[in-house]
This record gives sequence, C-alpha cells and structure tokens, in this order.
Amino acid sequence: MERTPEQQEREINDLLRKSLRASDDSALKRDVLNRLIDLAHSPYSRLKAIASNHLPKYIKACPELEDDGINAVYDLCEDPDREIRIAGYEAIARVSDEEPKFIKRNADVLVQLLQSDEPTEVKVVKKALVRHLEGNAPVTLNVLCDQIAPQDEAMDAEEQATRDNLLSLVVAFIGGDAKKAVTRHAGIAESVLAAGLLVAIPKLNAKEVDIVGRDILMLFPSYQSGSSRNGQVLLQAVLDRAQPILTEELRSTDNSATIPSTLILLKLALYISVDRKVAHPLPLVRFYCSKLVSKLTMSKLDTPTQLNVISGLSQGLTACDADRRQVSAPSDEEIIAVRNQVVDACPLLFERLVESGLTDAESWQTCRLLLKACSQRQKTSAWTSPSHMVTWLRKIQNIADQQAKQTRFESVQEVQSLIRVRNGPSFVLPTYDQQTSLLSLSSHYYR
Repeated sequence: MERTPEQQEREINDLLRKSLRASDDSALKRDVLNRLIDLAHSPYSRLKAIASNHLPKYIKACPELEDDGINAVYDLCEDPDREIRIAGYEAIARVSDEEPKFIKRNADVLVQLLQSDEPTEVKVVKKALVRHLEGNAPVTLNVLCDQIAPQDEAMDAEEQATRDNLLSLVVAFIGGDAKKAVTRHAGIAESVLAAGLLVAIPKLNAKEVDIVGRDILMLFPSYQSGSSRNGQVLLQAVLDRAQPILTEELRSTDNSATIPSTLILLKLALYISVDRKVAHPLPLVRFYCSKLVSKLTMSKLDTPTQLNVISGLSQGLTACDADRRQVSAPSDEEIIAVRNQVVDACPLLFERLVESGLTDAESWQTCRLLLKACSQRQKTSAWTSPSHMVTWLRKIQNIADQQAKQTRFESVQEVQSLIRVRNGPSFVLPTYDQQTSLLSLSSHYYR
C-alpha cells in the first residue's frame, strides 16, 4: 500500500532527526540521502520542498552518492511547480557553499538557467550566480567567459541563435546584477573576461556593446586612466561594430533616418576617448569624416541626428588637440590632416547648423568648436575660407546678433568674437590683448 504524503513526511523527518543525533553514522546519512533523492522525484510538492532544503548538506556527507544527489537538485530546477524550481535554484547555491568542488558545474547550470522566461525565477538565478562569484570569483568568471568566447566547433543555425542569446544574457548579467561583485574582483575579472568581451563585440547589438564598454571594461584597472593600448583596441572595436550597423540603418530608410543604434555606439566612443580619455579620439574623428560627414549621408538624416553627428565630431576633434601631449598620441601631421578634413567639411556643417536655427546651447558650442578649428588652420597655414563658407558664416553671425540679447548661451558671444567678415572671414580667438599683433587685423573687422 502506498504511503500518504503525510506518512512520507513523518518518516523523512524522523530520519533527519536521527541523523542529527548520530552525526558519525555514515550508513544512516546514506539512507537519508537516498530517501531525499526519492522525494525530489515525488509527485507531491511538499515532499520536494523537504528534499530541496536538505539535499545540499547530505550530498557532501555521502561522496559515493554525490552525482545522484546533485542531479536530483537539477531535476528540481525543471519541476512544473514554479516554487519548487525556485527552491532548486537556491539549493544549487547551497550545494556550492557546502562543497566548493561543485562551483564550476553549478555555475554553468545557473548560466544556462538565465534563459528562463520567468522574470521572478531569473532574479533568483542571478542572485545564486552572484553568490558563486563571491564564493569563488576565478572559477565563476571562467564559466561566464566560456559563454562569451567564440567556439571553434561548427553549429547549426538554431544552436548559434541559442548561443548568441545566451551571450547577450551573460553580458547583461555581468554589467548589471554582477557589477558590484565584478568591481570587487576587478583585477581577476579583467584577466579572465576582457579579451573575451572584446572578441564578442561583433556579435552584440549596440546596447550590449554599450554595456561591455561602459559598464564592464571601464571597471578594470587598465581602463582606469590615460590613453592605453587596451583603450585604443576597445575604441576601434566599437567603431568596427558601428560601421555595419550604420550601413544597415541608412539602407532601411530613404530620408529622415535616425540611426539610433549607431548613435549609441558613437556616444560610447566619445565616452571612451573624450570623457574617460582611455583612447585617443583620432580614429573616432576619422570615422565621422569618412562615414557620416558628406552631403549625401547628411541629407538622409533628420535634423536632430545631424546635430548629434556634428556635435560629436566637434568634440572629438577638440579632444585630438588636447590629447597631443600623451605618449601614445598620433603625430602632429596626422592631427593636422584630420583637422583640415573637418575644416573642409565646415561649409556643409555650418549650413546644417544654420538650417537647424541654432536654438540651443549645444548647437552654439558645436559652432564655437568648429570655428576654433578653422582659426587654428588659418593661423598655421595660408588657408582662407571659401566663399560658400562665408555665406553661412554671415548667417551664423546674423543669428548670433539676434540671439545675443535674448539668450544666456555663453557660446553665442564667443561665436560673435570668432567671426568677423570683410572680403572673407578672419578668425580671432575671444581673448583680446590690445598690445598684441591682433591689432594689425583690426582693419578687417566690422565696427
């Protein structure tokens, strides 16, 4: 006659009490573990819950049954009852606490469980994974890295899609729930994860690349300060990922494109090179010039996107000059060449700025930075601005004159100071010294 759930519960509780009193009785512990394994496969949730609570302790006590015991825990993680599945996830963490040799195996199982469709369960899985990170960071990080690093063996389309999805989940986990734990073990994490994350970038979407660059790699020691080889590699990887994304976004529309994914990557590139200064921005400026700053491409973009592009370009170019003293900085010739390229594009850039109405502080700041680039070229060479640039500079001057009395944008006054037009513009920085040779240019100014 089959025993009722109540009878089975009384029996296992009696065995558990006896086992506690006879702590050295290995045969009794083996009996308890066998019974718990049976209960893990019971049709009754209340008995499975007892199994999940006690299996971790008895698996360690009975090495000869440990595989059966750990598999019983994994079976609980696949139970039809959500509460039992959650109890199974928590049991995995306790097994690793009790017996560290299971950390790698258990962490790998938990990583696979990130694919659950139930947010509540994923939250428990992530908590268990963080617990593994805190318990043994090197081992757990290596498990995570295994999911990031590319695989040598061939996969069919379905297998590849599953792996790519898991890669995205792992990256989000490292940059989110695991971020504090990774920060505490930054040195170890960098040695284990950095190379794999860089290699993974071509497979990630823009938001995931942003997580890798901004939320993960920037935690690591070699990305903390100063332009570095690692920083340059990261910047180039971001730009390499941006290129096909930009091509696809431009192809998908005839006009008024917004290129949102490309802008995410360009903002990340600015963060890496301009804000954090862990890479020189010259490759970024070259990307803007070669991929975005042309009449054909700009005509495909809506106005806010055009302004975003022009602003990023001006910031990157300005940072190029600021970073010239760094040991790893490009040569003066390289920076002058890219500055000249930007200045040559300024008629188009000023045209777009004028057409936008120059209605905000960022637009005026962009205008100011571009004018300073023109001024630098004029001061160091025989360059003079072409007539079609003069047309747009006059319009900028008119807008500046109109807005100067109505706005508090500091850049408006600086732009007024930088532009003086008479038979072509002369560019003057907004710092005046009556005793300097700048006085010799005064005859060229409108008074």
